[in-house]
Order: sequence, then C-alpha cells, then structure tokens
Amino acid sequence: MDGTRGRGDRSPTVTGLEALGDLTDVTYLPPVGAVGNWWRQDLRERLTEAGVDPIVQFFPGEEIEAGGGLPILDLTPALLPPKLGLLDSVPAGVHCCWPLISGLTSDERVCHQGLERLAAAGASGVHAVVPDLSSTTRRRLGDLTGRRGYQELFHGARPEVREFARWANQAGLAAILERPVCGRSGRSLKNRNIATRLHLIGELVQRTHGSMDESLSFYRAGRWADREALDIEDLVRSGNLSLIPEVSDQSAREIELFVNRKESARLTKLELEYLGSAPQARL
Repeated sequence: MDGTRGRGDRSPTVTGLEALGDLTDVTYLPPVGAVGNWWRQDLRERLTEAGVDPIVQFFPGEEIEAGGGLPILDLTPALLPPKLGLLDSVPAGVHCCWPLISGLTSDERVCHQGLERLAAAGASGVHAVVPDLSSTTRRRLGDLTGRRGYQELFHGARPEVREFARWANQAGLAAILERPVCGRSGRSLKNRNIATRLHLIGELVQRTHGSMDESLSFYRAGRWADREALDIEDLVRSGNLSLIPEVSDQSAREIELFVNRKESARLTKLELEYLGSAPQARL
C-alpha cells in the first residue's frame, strides 16, 4: 500500500480489505513510526468497520489513539535496560506485553516491582511473551547485562510464562489475554464469544497439560465457530452440532454448556490450575 498519500485520501493502492486475504481472525498492526501512524489508524478503523478485530501495538510514551480492537502497550523500551519508572505513567486501563528474556527481564525482583507499578498505575492486565532471539541479538543484549547476564542469555533456563502469569494475577492484573471483540452484534457476536471460549480452553490445555492433540481439537472448533455463518446456538438447540466434522465431542460439550448456562466449568478449572487461584481481573 502507498503510505505517502494524504490523510484525507481513504483510497490506498490496494483498494479493498479483501486484498489482504482472510480477515476473519484477529489482525495484528505493528508500530509504523510517526509518519505512518495516520495510515495505521485508518486501517484500524476500516478493519473494525468490517468486523475484524485488530490488536494494535504501542510503545511507552506514544499516544494510544482511540479506536476499535485492543491496544497493547509493548514494555520493551521500559525493560531493556530496566527503567521501571516509565511504568508509573502507563495509561489506566491499558493491557501490556512483557517480554520475558533470561538474564534481562525475567528476574523475579524486577518482575514483582514492575507488576506492582503497573497495578498502581491502573493497567488492566499484562501478557508475557518469550521472544525467539537469534545468536546475534543475544550477543547484542549481552552488552547490556555483563558476564552473568550473558551466561543467562545463552545458557539460562527458558523463562516460565506460567509463573509470571501467577505473579501478575496476584498483583491484581489480568494475566490471560482474551481476543478483542469489535464491530460485532447479534449472531456474529454470539459465535465469536463461543469461539473465544474454545480458543482459551485450547491454549490453557496446552499450557497446563502440554496435550497438543486435545488443544488442537479446541482450536479447530474455535476456528470453525469464527467462520460459521449460521447461529451456533440454533445448531445446539436443534441437535445438529454433532454433524459438524470440525467439532469434537469434548468441544461440543463445552459449546452446549456455554449456550445453555453461559459458563464453562472446564475453563474455570483450567484458569485455577494455570493461575494458582481465581482470576483477580479480566479484560
């Protein structure tokens, strides 16, 4: 797309969102710099209008513009090296992304102090990510840490996302990132809510039990629910859910429970197992 056009021109080189492919799922919008921010915001609005859920990445100090989807504040600049004072000024209600890197940002003391500052500032939640780093990147980061940090970067244990999630939950922050819902209503919204529950169960099954086959069965059903044109609640009430090949027996049970009771005992149990206690906050 041509990012040189003026702000008033809403007709970039690619003339339709359909040219971007399958946009039924969450769409990630990375930082583009000050010059391209207007274009990213315009795309964000178009995606929202089309019923697509954007996740928009921001850095500390940047203005988090209003709009659809879920803005995510990437804390990397405040953590490499640690400048925890920057966390005191994160916008209230924002959800943050914490990169967990051995020898740099995974230290328990740094994590607890940072989480306390985020909670005090009014952040809604924080999601940990363990980035895959090349050897070149590790060497560059080693310059920030000295010999001990260098050893951790190359030979340290992989940071535990689950342990960090428990610390975040104890600090009163939402530690499980749910997919955003925007531009949806009626059948589309109900189906997306079902899909979100299935995806969450699949993710937590993988994180707590490491069962890939079981996890994939929930992901598969969730992808179907995202794309289904019919009202899934009607399929449940008519007894036709069993005819859907993408929906396993265990996924069907969860869908039926959610449709009939608006709850999921399996999801509640997995959250308790993953976080060590009931979620203290939700997005």
